[in-house]
Amino acid sequence: MGAVPGRILVRAKWPPPDVLGVSGFPCKRPMMVPPTLNMSCPMDRISLRRNARALRRSVAADVAADVEWPSELWSALSNRRCVAGYWPLRCEISPIALLTALVQRDIAVCFPCFVDRRAQMEFRRWTPDIGLDPSPFDFAQPPLSSPPMVPDCLLVPTLAFDRRGNRIGQGGGHYDRYLARHPEHLRIGVAWWQQERTDIVPEPWDMPLHAIATDREWIDCATIEGQTA
Repeated sequence: MGAVPGRILVRAKWPPPDVLGVSGFPCKRPMMVPPTLNMSCPMDRISLRRNARALRRSVAADVAADVEWPSELWSALSNRRCVAGYWPLRCEISPIALLTALVQRDIAVCFPCFVDRRAQMEFRRWTPDIGLDPSPFDFAQPPLSSPPMVPDCLLVPTLAFDRRGNRIGQGGGHYDRYLARHPEHLRIGVAWWQQERTDIVPEPWDMPLHAIATDREWIDCATIEGQTA
């Protein structure tokens, strides 16, 4: 019997599991490929997320709970009508003190919300005194009775990032799909500074960030892209 090739060529275009419903890709389940085959891109993302989660756990265990955000982030949010944040989950950097300060300045704040696991991500109003409910994905979300909102700026939780604005999320694709429908919204990634990487290869459906705020610095991705183009 001849040698089995290390790679297989797939003629059909199949969307990965975390981008179902993205414009330009069919809403079908992807073909499942055994992990022993050399399909480098999917395995690279899996390995990257695994490593990034381990790094984030170690970072969160060694840093203070209070985050001193860069002044550029405050400036970027000060004239916004509605800012989308999130309740931190699994060692994510916490924006709650920042969001509470925005509410005190009469800037509306909202959180992601899902009716069920098949629903598109939407946003509903959050205030510091509101009670949160478990979402279908086990993170905390506003109750479905909270008013729906459309933010003009999103603070995007980020598992890993680079200085060009490429981002690795949890793998659900919810933010990429939402931002593809609302490309005009300001997109700011938030993360610990140690979550920066240089080996992120963007996928066609990834929505790049305009800027990134860490506990150490502000990164203007548009400026960096212009300098390196």
